[in-house]
Amino acid sequence: MEFMELYNRIIGLWPEEIDISDGYPTGENGFMFPMLSKIHDQIENNINHEKDHWANIGVWSFFQAFHNCARKLKEAGETTLKTRNVSKRAIHKRIKSNLEPGKWGDDWAEERRNYKGLA
Repeated sequence: MEFMELYNRIIGLWPEEIDISDGYPTGENGFMFPMLSKIHDQIENNINHEKDHWANIGVWSFFQAFHNCARKLKEAGETTLKTRNVSKRAIHKRIKSNLEPGKWGDDWAEERRNYKGLA
């Protein structure tokens, strides 16, 4: 899977702008964005997790990158996340990280072999 192919497929599932004014800190280092999480959950509910592994990886990776960016924006006093302005490199980094073997095993070995990331 080429990064841009996955990017173009997954970015279309997300709105261009997300209101992050509802964001608030949680715990020592956490942050919660209810609207961002709601949108993520809606997208997740429309994925066939058993058959569409690329959508599974992509949507989660995009959410992680969006959440990280939203936190920085919120701390800077911003109230809107423009999803198309989130760095492709940040999304690629999340995809690569999510494809690595983790504490639950190596579920994504085939996808990792087939992923063609950013140059």
